[in-house]
Amino acid sequence: MLDQGQDQVHRESQQQQDNYHYGDWLLTFWKRHGTPDQVVEAQYDRLKQRFTLADYQELQALAVSLGQWDALRQQIVAQLQQSQRINALMEIALLEQDWQAALGYLTQGNLLHKKTYSLRVAQAIEAHEPEAAIT
Repeated sequence: MLDQGQDQVHRESQQQQDNYHYGDWLLTFWKRHGTPDQVVEAQYDRLKQRFTLADYQELQALAVSLGQWDALRQQIVAQLQQSQRINALMEIALLEQDWQAALGYLTQGNLLHKKTYSLRVAQAIEAHEPEAAIT
């Protein structure tokens, strides 16, 4: 039998899974029946719950076509910074070839898989900033 702490963790985990499923369902619904603005809102809400680079790129493509990307990108990055989602910020920096930001994220202590990211950053910027890639 689960003790109270384990039971609470299980309930919270189940609630988070339910939220993910609802967000997925809602996004699919708006894609089928909604306006592009509703799809952007649903995609953004899902991205806040569970960041993936594929979802970020999908949202970017739609928001660019609607002329909303610059403001939306700022909101996404600010939210990720506030919640200290350094891995997500690193993925964005690498995607957008923002080498200075990527190097900055490497110095933050809570970056998971630091060795892997260090190698990816070094390989990515080798042609652009050879001295930075070595450090």
